[in-house]
Amino acid sequence: MPSFKPATKTSTRPAIPAPLDPGFMPAVLFNRAYREMLGASGKGVDLVIALRREVLKKQFPEIAKKVSLHVPDEKSRRVYQAVAAAIFPKV
Repeated sequence: MPSFKPATKTSTRPAIPAPLDPGFMPAVLFNRAYREMLGASGKGVDLVIALRREVLKKQFPEIAKKVSLHVPDEKSRRVYQAVAAAIFPKV
């Protein structure tokens, strides 16, 4: 397993170490620290898009050739949010 050193406050070590495996790292602690690290780095969206591209290529190769996945710029995001807000009914 590759070395993982989170630059976060979350510890990847359990509060009570496993006596039979002192180096044990529960997956939930690793995932929590990994998500914090991605959030702090700002690269999480790029990772998600890359993973979705791979899934699209494997499961639907003919569609993958025609579709381009990207993250919209800030102006486009504002427009999409305004459209989405306009669609919701008034409560």
